[in-house]
Amino acid sequence: QTKMEAFLDGYFKISERGSTIPTEIRAGVSSFLTMSYVILVNPQMMSLTGLPSSSSVLSTCLSSSLASLLVGLIGNLPFGLAPGMGLTAYLVYGLVLADVMTLKMSMTACFISGIFMAVFAITGVSRIVMGIVPMSVKLAIVVGMGILVSMIGMVSVGLVVGNEKTLVGLGDLTNIDLIISLFGL
Repeated sequence: QTKMEAFLDGYFKISERGSTIPTEIRAGVSSFLTMSYVILVNPQMMSLTGLPSSSSVLSTCLSSSLASLLVGLIGNLPFGLAPGMGLTAYLVYGLVLADVMTLKMSMTACFISGIFMAVFAITGVSRIVMGIVPMSVKLAIVVGMGILVSMIGMVSVGLVVGNEKTLVGLGDLTNIDLIISLFGL
């Protein structure tokens, strides 16, 4: 074992946790590839609010990198962090495009909530709050956000369309763009 391997193993407690450096490298590459869709999808959604795509790509990459590094180096946890698609969809479609808030107001709200979340995490308040919230509510929130993101995706490829009588309807299944999108799943 080289000095670098010994340092990494000691700092991150890799062998103590029953893993190896090659396993952790494969897991990191796998996590990156799994998360990398955020680099494409998040800026695409944010551009609907008027933000330049290039700025959204840069901020997505920088915030994901910084958050993942902090959790890895300070928290000593092998977690990759990136903007959540459910919250991005809510911000874009539920707040900005629905004219509930301006883009500046929604970004300010995100910044302020981020400060609160950081304070809550450092002080342990978030652990208390999460202990109070019932598991059924936690699961319902995740499912609801998943349904929202799925619906946005189905509308964007034309699988689901607006219908005056039923609110939603099935899109044109002979549309070549829709067929290609469905094959991509």
